[in-house]
Amino acid sequence: MRADRTQRVARGVSVASIATFTALLSHVVAGGVVPGWAGIFTPWVLAVAVSSLLAGRNLSRVRLALSVGASQLFFHALFVMGAPSAGVTSMTMHQHMHGAMTTIPAATDPTVAALCADPWMWIGHGIAAAVTIVALYHGERAVRVLLELARDLRAWARAAGGG
Repeated sequence: MRADRTQRVARGVSVASIATFTALLSHVVAGGVVPGWAGIFTPWVLAVAVSSLLAGRNLSRVRLALSVGASQLFFHALFVMGAPSAGVTSMTMHQHMHGAMTTIPAATDPTVAALCADPWMWIGHGIAAAVTIVALYHGERAVRVLLELARDLRAWARAAGGG
């Protein structure tokens, strides 16, 4: 694997992991149920794929925003996989919707129902995505600066040490 591809995959894994964690955390803080492992792992794998494809040679806010947005959407749409309940009922869908006034019938597809949640839930996802984008963008820039500083310090130490 070329260094360029390795860097893209590393960026994709980082973006997907942090975005999925942020989505999960904000979901639980907002009162949603903790999804099963399949409901966390499956969206994460899809987010890694999309984020790795969108990662470029240089850091881009647009590609980063698309990656984080996709990660949030995957998590929200697929968190019902492996949910700890024995089945999706109108009550669990109502709980997921964080207090929405409508109740989804038990026969409704849980993924479709998850996408049709109340506006406050989507506002929460938007806030979580914005925080994630800012943190990742500035975090990656900080890591790059620190790596450059470490290279400079190593070169200085070698020059000062005579070898």
